[in-house]
Amino acid sequence: MIFKTIELNESKFSEIKSIGNFNAMELNNDLNVDVDVNDLCNYLKSLNGIDKITALSINPTSHLKNVEIIKAFPNLKVLYVYGNKIKSLDGIEWFYKGDYIDINICENPERDILKISDSKLKKICLYYQNKEDFDAIANCHFLTEIYITHCISPDFYKWRNVPLEYIKFSQCDFKELGNMSYVKTLKSVTVAGCNKFERFIGNNSSVNCITIVGCKNLDLNSLNTFKKIRSIA
Repeated sequence: MIFKTIELNESKFSEIKSIGNFNAMELNNDLNVDVDVNDLCNYLKSLNGIDKITALSINPTSHLKNVEIIKAFPNLKVLYVYGNKIKSLDGIEWFYKGDYIDINICENPERDILKISDSKLKKICLYYQNKEDFDAIANCHFLTEIYITHCISPDFYKWRNVPLEYIKFSQCDFKELGNMSYVKTLKSVTVAGCNKFERFIGNNSSVNCITIVGCKNLDLNSLNTFKKIRSIA
């Protein structure tokens, strides 16, 4: 889908009178002024055409502390969470039509994403910040795809009840990666741009397709941990 985006300044939200032909919205706060999320939410609900918005971006300058704002968007399918003041994903339960969420809050390493499991999301893109992120993923019982950057090696045993089919690791900090067979649904894995990555370990027999890009230090002999590989790129 091609998005046509309308920008909303949280500190002047009443300046927007209708949605028009837009199907996406970006929330900014260039004046660095706090806003009452309930007032903002109620105003958005009143706008003609708010049901057209299917994608929302909470941009870095936003003053929102959580994602409760999404209850104003009845047909929201895509959510970008980039707001540096975001502390939690409270309100994610309103994302009941959601297909995809991208969480990248680089300047707030203490943000909490545990509430992600209150959604039924199947696809997540995550900029890793702390070990609790892995615990949050472990409770996502509908998740089939995850794209994760800058993470340490996960404990796949903790993810054994997550129906993951595809994982992409990008620019991660681990030297070893393995024991993916704990996730019995996992069929395809990509490891890209992980300069410290040296070897696969353990049992990775559930994976039958592995893609490796830009991992110059990888010991190719460690690919023997994949017993059922049909494709290596």
